[in-house]
Amino acid sequence: MPADDDRSAAAGGDMLQQLQALSLPLALLAAAIALVYMPSLGASFQFDDWNVIVRDPRVQSLAAWLASMPGTRPLLKLSFALNHELGDGAASFRAVNVLVHALNALLVGALLRGFGLRLALAPRAAGFAALVGATLFALHPVQTEAVTYVSGRSSSLSTLFALLALAAWLRGLDAPDERRWRWISCAVFALALGVKEAPVALPLVMAAWLLATGAARSIPRRLAPHLGLLLGAALVLLAWPPYRALLMASLDARPVGLNLLTQVNAVVYLLGQMLRLDGMNADPALAVVVAADAALWLRATLLVALAGAGLWLLRARPAAGFAILWFFAWLLPTNS
Repeated sequence: MPADDDRSAAAGGDMLQQLQALSLPLALLAAAIALVYMPSLGASFQFDDWNVIVRDPRVQSLAAWLASMPGTRPLLKLSFALNHELGDGAASFRAVNVLVHALNALLVGALLRGFGLRLALAPRAAGFAALVGATLFALHPVQTEAVTYVSGRSSSLSTLFALLALAAWLRGLDAPDERRWRWISCAVFALALGVKEAPVALPLVMAAWLLATGAARSIPRRLAPHLGLLLGAALVLLAWPPYRALLMASLDARPVGLNLLTQVNAVVYLLGQMLRLDGMNADPALAVVVAADAALWLRATLLVALAGAGLWLLRARPAAGFAILWFFAWLLPTNS
């Protein structure tokens, strides 16, 4: 029998069980994704696609990719090289994006059902909530950039590996071979980081889940491999001249203080994009904030209050608290 601390961290069964329980509706959802995004397959490359995919010699073939290594975001570039090998132009690239998005939607549905069961929802209620969440994730127009914009694959593909890493980690929480699942999760987490840097937030999501389920005391033990990986990766990247130059160029372009001020408006903008379906823009011309005014301080206060509410709700209303912290955790490492 696992200890009470271990039982409280369980996530409602493994991923395959959740997928099987929702197999028909999730299959229909995957078909809906294909129908919604099928018209985009005939579109041309856009914006950054020309520089990072069409004209970049490092991704024109597998041999070219291999010769360019080591490099930044190696697995993202590998996926582009594989697409070039497949041929068929932009349609081939975009079809892969649609497939990745569909897989992500299936994972979201399975994860949400597992979360619901662990948080004491009845199976039917957990399944319904999971399908609502997965449908919003799958078909909300805000996802268009990550699906139809080929360069947006960096977000969707890193999300795929991050969700798989989270699923493996959750699977281990109520398994006798937890350590093995923990290391499997860490390996998949490394793949996510090989696509894009944003999944560095994954340990925060894991910690939030352990807090929500009353297993806070196990955080150091259960997150040690992932945190160790992050530390090792950070040391290697900071010692690598090309990446260090990229980091310094980013800091020179916008100091940390100005970036934080600008992010307040950016996060509020993103919240609005989730709630309204008109006026969406994948590349909005948000102004760089050079000085805070009363309106910005009010927005910042509301965001801090919302994040604080998420922490407080972890024990009183764990589902709501975890959802709020999930939103903020994934935005922390990004330029919103």
